[in-house]
Amino acid sequence: MPRYSYRCSKCNVVTEQVHSWKILLTDCLACGKKNTLTKDFSSPLNIKNRNTQKPSPQVGEKVNQAISEAKEEIKQQKKDLKKRAKK
Repeated sequence: MPRYSYRCSKCNVVTEQVHSWKILLTDCLACGKKNTLTKDFSSPLNIKNRNTQKPSPQVGEKVNQAISEAKEEIKQQKKDLKKRAKK
């Protein structure tokens, strides 16, 4: 849940509230006055979507290297099996 800062125009108290972005608070909890709260803007919230993050190139290179090594090992084992079959 996002955290929001609110300032009361009557008592000038700043409070932080955690709630859904759909909710807008208007009544001050400190002084009890109605329709006196305004939302203060703080630093922007940075939301990262984990699905869009790309793996580092080093990881991809290591995976490709491991695949290449495995393929070479398989080729070598096939050659060895063919030699054994001919004997």
